[in-house]
Amino acid sequence: MSFHEIWDEAFTGLEAAIVLIAFIIVAAVFSYVVLGAGFFTSQTAQATVHTAVGQTSSVLEVSGVYGIKDATNNYLDYVNVTFGGGGGVPGSDTVVSYDDNNGGRIGNLTYGDCPTNQANSPTWCIANDSGANVVMVGVPNTATPNTQFNLNFQPSTGVAVPITATIPGALTPVVALN
Repeated sequence: MSFHEIWDEAFTGLEAAIVLIAFIIVAAVFSYVVLGAGFFTSQTAQATVHTAVGQTSSVLEVSGVYGIKDATNNYLDYVNVTFGGGGGVPGSDTVVSYDDNNGGRIGNLTYGDCPTNQANSPTWCIANDSGANVVMVGVPNTATPNTQFNLNFQPSTGVAVPITATIPGALTPVVALN
């Protein structure tokens, strides 16, 4: 075998080794890119799941609605909403709105401390009534007998809680609303 033949075979082997190394490098870069995209996708999916769980756990659950009126008035002074379940009560950043079929409308009630008399005040507050989570909502004097009204609680995270009720024809100081 001559020197040229050995040189040609060696050079062909060297070329094959270079091509093989190039394929290995390209495959490594490609797998790195694919794995990086997969990790990014799984992190995004995980963040989405955590956000969904956080919003689901903050769902408010209404367990009772009743109206309170002064003995001398023929309209409700405020509506108490009792929240139960594991969702807790609305936070102070919750947007509460009221409207009724008599033209009474308050787009964004103000959150504040619970006064001794909430009568017709455009505010809402959280009162701990014998361990229950009660929200007092001041309503306008259009909340008269046979009036249908809507209360809406929109927390900063989670699902809005709409409440629709009709005030009965005869009012007592404490009236169950359904």
